[in-house]
Amino acid sequence: MAPSPSDPQMSFAFLAIMSGLCAVIYPFLTSLTWSRSLVKTLAIAPLAVWSHMIGFPVLAAGLALSAIGDLALSRPGDRAFLIGMLSFAAAHLIYAWIFYAGGLVPLGGWQSLALVPVIGVALWLGPVFAAKAGALVLPVFVYVGIIGVMGATAVMQPMGAGQVIALIGALLFMASDAILGQEKFLNRHWPGQGLAIWGLYYAAQVALFVGFVWIG
Repeated sequence: MAPSPSDPQMSFAFLAIMSGLCAVIYPFLTSLTWSRSLVKTLAIAPLAVWSHMIGFPVLAAGLALSAIGDLALSRPGDRAFLIGMLSFAAAHLIYAWIFYAGGLVPLGGWQSLALVPVIGVALWLGPVFAAKAGALVLPVFVYVGIIGVMGATAVMQPMGAGQVIALIGALLFMASDAILGQEKFLNRHWPGQGLAIWGLYYAAQVALFVGFVWIG
């Protein structure tokens, strides 16, 4: 039985357990069924509900869009993949806005140097993936550019504990997407690839959730 809404601590525990269990179960589901899609969606959706409950509606929107993206990417076909990519692109724009709204440090410090590899990776992977994307060439270019902007704003935050956690989340997200792009567009496969994509992705979303809430 679900906890009563009048007991927020129990509600948060319920959401955390649901998210964690679905995240653990999902890699073991290999058939393209709606049950598998539901489990994948419910790994992130509880974090969106949690964010809304504690007064972070913008973060909740980003997480909700991510959950929609998970649902779409769990379905077969290029149309579903495009819907998922667009949902995640919108989520990344929201995350970038949260980073930006928290204030960015001026250019010229050590963080400006850290921008080089982040932007460099985006400029490198965009053309590499787009060249193999077929009809998805333009969406892939746009998506890689957007996640690059999200990574750049994460790097340029004033650094505190919450900001570091959120930065780790942004970098893990970029790593997960890079491996996914390698699998999807370059047709390169290696043992544990799917688990790496999912593990990095889920850790990224949790880190972004914790970091943004910590920052307040």
